[in-house]
Amino acid sequence: MKIKAIKYYLSSINTIIHCFSRWYTIPLLIFIHPLPFAIKNKGAYYADNLMDIWTLKEVLLDDCYKINKCKKLSTVIDIGASIGDFSLFVSSIAERVISCEFDKNRLHLLKNNILRAKVKNIIIIPNKITTLDSILKNGEHSYDLLKIDCEGSEYPILLNSRMSTLKKINRMIGELHFFNEKMKADYICLKKKLKDAGFTLLTWGNPVHNSICYFSATR
Repeated sequence: MKIKAIKYYLSSINTIIHCFSRWYTIPLLIFIHPLPFAIKNKGAYYADNLMDIWTLKEVLLDDCYKINKCKKLSTVIDIGASIGDFSLFVSSIAERVISCEFDKNRLHLLKNNILRAKVKNIIIIPNKITTLDSILKNGEHSYDLLKIDCEGSEYPILLNSRMSTLKKINRMIGELHFFNEKMKADYICLKKKLKDAGFTLLTWGNPVHNSICYFSATR
């Protein structure tokens, strides 16, 4: 393991200890789940496993998508909403959040976390998304932000979307995955399509995994 990764994990443990209430109960998730955790200045969430804890830390505390400086937004789309970390994070500055998640376990926690937060401006789409055309309505002209993090499915979703649909989005953020040669080839195609749609693509590395990076695409 690289020294940089070791330092990152150690600092992450320190962050979790200082920012998660009842952090000492996290190992219990192996046997008992879900469990509730309050996060300093970031609300409270039900988590189902250790990876949920890690995701909450990355999104809410590390600001891995770099949106802390975002001002008021109108409509935000969250594809790969999981337990609702990003949807709830952005709901305080958005008029409306469209939260997409189809996994039944994730969907259950997503709904419970929204109820727990008493947030009213999140709309859940409980379907597997294959193209943005199925979400973006013909009558609406623009969407401020699209967050997409779905373990490689970002490529078919974005590549299968019509150019006219992509041009309705002002900014995209999320993860890009390079788990195999096809994903690497899809990335090349996606870069071209985003450029043709008027986006400027910016990527930055994952602190641990070389096969994953974060991205922002702005028009």
